Order: sequence, then structure tokens, then C-alpha cells
Amino acid sequence: MLLSSLCLAQVDGYDERVNLGNNLFKVKSGDFYGIVDINDRVVVSIEFKDIIFNENKALLITHNGTLYGIVDNNGTVTTLNEGKSKSSKDVYIVHPKYQYVSDGYIIVGKKGRKQWGYISEDGKPLNVKGTFLKSIIKGQMSMFDEVTPFIDGCAAVCTNNHWKHIDKNGEERYRLSDKKEKAVFRSSLYDKECIIVTDKGIKLCQENSNYEAVVKRVLTDKASYLNHQKGRFVTKLMFYEGTLTIDSLNRVTKFTSQKDSVVFIKENNVIKEVEKDVKQTSSKESLQINQLYKVISTGENGMARSVTQIINTSDNKLEDVTVIMKCNGAKREWKGSISNNKDLSLYLDIPARFSEVAVKCEITVEVHHDGKVIVKETFPLTIKRYTPDR
Repeated sequence: MLLSSLCLAQVDGYDERVNLGNNLFKVKSGDFYGIVDINDRVVVSIEFKDIIFNENKALLITHNGTLYGIVDNNGTVTTLNEGKSKSSKDVYIVHPKYQYVSDGYIIVGKKGRKQWGYISEDGKPLNVKGTFLKSIIKGQMSMFDEVTPFIDGCAAVCTNNHWKHIDKNGEERYRLSDKKEKAVFRSSLYDKECIIVTDKGIKLCQENSNYEAVVKRVLTDKASYLNHQKGRFVTKLMFYEGTLTIDSLNRVTKFTSQKDSVVFIKENNVIKEVEKDVKQTSSKESLQINQLYKVISTGENGMARSVTQIINTSDNKLEDVTVIMKCNGAKREWKGSISNNKDLSLYLDIPARFSEVAVKCEITVEVHHDGKVIVKETFPLTIKRYTPDR
């Protein structure tokens, strides 16, 4: 048995001790976590990965990533994997990004497979109905290439670069009316709304009574994929027409383009202003400038788009800055603030009509504050000639 209900533990020597309430404490010893009661008696054996509570429950995950069970905030343990079967095919591996219970479901995989599915808190696998996954055997867990947590009863899943929304009954939700249209991205729900991206554009959608996606707002009428930048907490999905900022739950928090900026989810934490010398908060050590692409291609409109990333690595918000980008006669000026530990992506469209296969140039980026240039960087750039599809 991995769990010992009430065995004696050492009173001192824990690396961490966190009060969970109900006279329980999460403790850490070396690389291992467990739970003890107010009398320092072990409730959950101290041999698991970090125990993260969500919805008053936490997963118990061994250090090889397998799921042992669930513990609630009263210290009651329910075994799921090793408690019911010793067969390797029944052992679940917990998704490394989503190691918690969300909306009553857990995201798991199986040893030797790079796909993921869902089980309920009582270990029942989710099986998706319909023709989305033709290879699914009735009663077995549906597996996907990419998954997101269940939020408001729905999750966004992807197989073969084809995104769908599903519910906890295995039904498809937020269906597209055009059966031939395929979504290349779908966000998690927020207030019963989501972002759906197809070649017909980036759109904010709701759902009607027939489980069909209806458009609330057209952000762009087409979507030309450029790249994506994955971070621990924030991901940027970049298109020629604009950028989607995505949080750790796969919800779109913001859409930005040269013409528009739409905030869907405001930051929960209020940033406290700290009066500090500008030189200290805006030096090169705390403000980083990156050019995301060294080689860019010209579009059919005769313009090439560069993407510059500005990162504020300090713990203080940088107010009232001006960013100026210049390249080959093109210029863009942006004014605003950059929050602490946040990044900003800015585009510059550069005229690029030439006969050569490619031209080399430089892009200059300056950050101004209080009338002074506080950071200036110059990056080499190669622009490739427009080549129409044959």
C-alpha cells in the first residue's frame, strides 16, 4: 500500500508545511509531498509529486507520472489506478500540464502513447460519440492529440489538426454549420463563449439551442497562420491578421492587431504601483527586445510583416512608454504600458516590392520613456520576395 491512513511521521524536518484547513497540512520532504494532520500523523504518504487542490480535491501522482488516486480536503483518499488494477494497460499517466481535477474530470494518457483522454473522478473513461473519431471502440476512452480541461461542461480537443468542442456526455458542441469547414483552433469557454479559428477568420462564438456555433463578433475575416510561442502560463498564437493571447486553461484573454485590441478576460491580480527610479525599472537587464523572425516572406499585398517582442522581466509595471520601430522607410509608433513580467508583441509591415529573390536589411527598435531613449536594439532581417502559389 502506498497510502498509510495514520502512521507516525517525524515532527520536524519538513522542507515545507502548508495549512490546508480542516486540521490538515501539506508537507514536503525533499522532492516528495504528502499530508499530515495537526498532530503530525501521516494522512497521505509523503511520496507523491506536488499535491495541487482544485475544486476541493487533488490528484495523487507518483514520481513516474502515474495516477494513484484522489484526496479531498478532508483527507479522504479514493484510489483509481493501482488500487483497482495491476495491468499496465490500465495505468494512467497524468497530463504534465493539467495535474488537477477540472469540472469533475482528469486528463490522462496511457504508457507508450502520446495521446490523451479523460476520466471522471470515479475512474470512468469518457467516450466521444459520432464520427469525429472513427477508430474509437465503444466503452473505451477516446484519445486525442491535444486536449484542454473541461470548463463549463465543455472541452476543446484536437485530432489530426482538427479541433472540436465536446461535452461530458461525449457529444459534439459548438458545431460549425458548414460541415466542410474545419477549425484549426478552438479556445476553452469563458462565460459560455469561445474563439474559433478557421480559414474563414477568427471569430468569437456562442452556442444556440441546436448545439451550433453562432458568431457574436468577427475579429478577422480570414486567418493566415504564422507561428505560436508557448510559455508556461501564456501562449501567443500568431496570425498575419492578429495575435491571440491564450492562458494556461486555453482561454483567449486578448486579441491584438494593428487596428484593434480586444480584452476578453481581465487580469485578476491588481498590479500595485511601486515608485522606483526609471533607470532601475527600465534598464536592459529588465527590458528585453527580441526579433521573433530573422527571415520573413512578402505577402501578395507587397508587404512583409516583422514581429518584435518586448518583455518586461522586472516586478514593476513600466508606465507611459513609446516604442518606435523602423525598417526600409516603414515606421510604427506604439504608446502604452507594459505590465510586470509580461511581454508585448508588435508588428511592422514593411514595403517589399523588389526583383531579387531576397534582400537583407535591418530593423531598429527604440523604447522611449520620459523623453529619453532607454533601450535601443538593431536586428538583421532578410525579406524574401513574394512567390504566388502554383
